[in-house]
Amino acid sequence: MHIKDAREGLSSLVCLAAGAAIVVMSLGYELGTALNMGPGYFPLILGGILVLVGLIMGAGAVGFGAPTQKTHIAVDLRALWALTVVTLAIVAFAALLEPLGLALTCFLVLTLAGIGSRLLRPLEAIATAFVLSAVCVVLFVYLLDLQISAWPW
Repeated sequence: MHIKDAREGLSSLVCLAAGAAIVVMSLGYELGTALNMGPGYFPLILGGILVLVGLIMGAGAVGFGAPTQKTHIAVDLRALWALTVVTLAIVAFAALLEPLGLALTCFLVLTLAGIGSRLLRPLEAIATAFVLSAVCVVLFVYLLDLQISAWPW
């Protein structure tokens, strides 16, 4: 038995670790039943699905018999940049939601994440952020009536 694809193997380990952590944390909340869900029910199901995905990915990364070729993991600096920008966008969302409101926070965070993308040019990232921010405000503030302020004023 050998590892056919090291990247897929590492990805499966990340999924397994994240899924297991989510399952363990969700057990600290009341689970309830399928008809009367508690706060830990949905995270438990999602964590279990993530563990299952990690197991399936791990099975695809493992080969049996003699290895055919060595795999090398190359670090792409552009991918590292995208990972950094998306991580900063998540942290910025948590930090800016309360003082700026949902509309401005979504716009800034989505613009930041779009700049880190290989697929969007800066003007396209701004236009996408504008449309998605409007959709978020309409959906979460006005249709679902979540207790989030849409604007800072």
